[in-house]
Amino acid sequence: MHEERMKSISQDYETEIESLRGDAFFKRKYEELETQHNELQTSSSEAAEGHSKALEAAKAEHAAAVAALEEKEAEHQKNLDALRASHAEELESAKNSASGDHDAHIAELDSLKENHAKQLEVIKNEGASTHAEELESIKAAHASVLDALKKEHDEEKEKLVAGHKSELASVKDASETTHATEIARLMSELDSARESGETAHAIELESLKAKLEAEKDASDKEHAEALAKAQEGIEAAKNAGDEAHAAEIAKLKADLEAARDAAKKSLEAELETAKEEVEKARESNSQAIEMARYELEKNHADEVEKLLEFNGEVIERMKREGGDAKKELEEMTLAHTKTIEDMMAEHRSNNSHLEDKLAQQAASNAELEASLKAAQESLAKAQQEVEDLSQRLAQEKTERFTALAELEEAKNTKPDTSEADALKRELATTKKFHEDVMHSLDLELKGTQNMLEERRNEVVASQKQVASLTEDLALVKKELEAFQAQADASKKTASADYQDLNDSMTALVEEATTKAKDLQAKLDETVAKVEDSEKKIEVLEAQLKVKDAEIAEAKANAAVAKPKGLSASRFANADDGDNAAANEDAAEGEEIDDHSSAALASVRKAPA
Repeated sequence: MHEERMKSISQDYETEIESLRGDAFFKRKYEELETQHNELQTSSSEAAEGHSKALEAAKAEHAAAVAALEEKEAEHQKNLDALRASHAEELESAKNSASGDHDAHIAELDSLKENHAKQLEVIKNEGASTHAEELESIKAAHASVLDALKKEHDEEKEKLVAGHKSELASVKDASETTHATEIARLMSELDSARESGETAHAIELESLKAKLEAEKDASDKEHAEALAKAQEGIEAAKNAGDEAHAAEIAKLKADLEAARDAAKKSLEAELETAKEEVEKARESNSQAIEMARYELEKNHADEVEKLLEFNGEVIERMKREGGDAKKELEEMTLAHTKTIEDMMAEHRSNNSHLEDKLAQQAASNAELEASLKAAQESLAKAQQEVEDLSQRLAQEKTERFTALAELEEAKNTKPDTSEADALKRELATTKKFHEDVMHSLDLELKGTQNMLEERRNEVVASQKQVASLTEDLALVKKELEAFQAQADASKKTASADYQDLNDSMTALVEEATTKAKDLQAKLDETVAKVEDSEKKIEVLEAQLKVKDAEIAEAKANAAVAKPKGLSASRFANADDGDNAAANEDAAEGEEIDDHSSAALASVRKAPA
């Protein structure tokens, strides 16, 4: 029953609308509403196109950012490989140069030893030849001045003995004092150099170890703080973005549900024809809105998942690179520690070598002292033999004088040459014995002087060797300082590379966050446009309601103004029909104008 009544009412409304559609005012209103509807459709399509373009641009920007990140990662990996290769080449060149210097030093020492041995052989040969020549010349001179020596033998013997004693005493005192002072000075210098070198080396090693430990702890702490800050920032941005996105989606769903319920409640009471038109428009708009919302939600979810995956990859990459940097730092620390231990071992070997040299020097000094004592003992024996020889010469001189006296007496009495010949032979043997003794003394004295000279040369060579070892120790210290400086420089470059990588990762994370914010802003703009479209639809619905009210009021006025009985027939007032119709049209036109003004007022109030 109700449906039949509604159908009849709708048919009446349709007939009334068809009858009133010829009016210019309603026709104009209908055209305006149709143009507004078309504008809404065009604006909705433009908004969808703009959103699709913005989405494509965002995807292109994201792809460009990913490509730039991959290029930066490749460039950083290339720089890191080049740095490692250069570091390995420098270490290899340093090792080769150190081994080459060591080999060259050993070769120089061997060549110096060979040269010294050759020079000693040459000096020995020259000394032997010169000694033989001098011996021959002395023998010739001794043979030539033998008669003169016989006459002045006593005076020369006394002078010679006194000179020998004074010279031997002075040489002995001078050699003992100089040898003792030189040995004491060398021992003190070696002890002071060894103590200063050991203390300085120990201080440098302790400071280097402390510095390396401090730098390692500081770098580990900075790396941990940077990772913690990056994780906190990423987690905060992710939580904030997720919460804001969830709140906005919930708000958008609630608004859309409320608008949908209100639209349904308002459309149930409208006419069937207007309902069909509005339903068609609303279905098209709701489909567009739902499609846009679905696409936006899907794109936003995809972008959020991509950002989460990108942030996870960035965090994993930063952790991995941090672990690699830490591993490289530990390897460098182990290499430095090994190098320092090798240098300490080399320093200990050098110290042991120096101690061996000092022990050899002490042994040579002991041998020199023993040989000096033996020379002194042989000199004392020679002096004793000279004294015995002088006594024998004095005795022989007295015997000679007595023999000469007896010879004179014999000449005066009777010449007997047997005793003279015996005396001559005895004198010749005595001369020969004296010459042999003098020659042996000269040889022993020269041998002692040669031994002293050799020991002095050995002491000078030991001093030179100690000086060369000191220079080698200084060179080793300089090489250690250079290697430490190189290690510090490589560590600084590695820290700078890690800081640059951290800054680039932070910039990429911030850029991704800004892109997410931009996408969220675009989503808000799209939601605002959808809300504007719904408001425009509500305005159209209000306008349709106003139009329905105007039609109902016009129908009511027409029913009230219709005459009853015969006056209501078509043939009543036939003469005045035209005037009555004109008056009725004028009245209806005035009423329609009044209702149209009310409808315009309601339409103006609706958007507010």
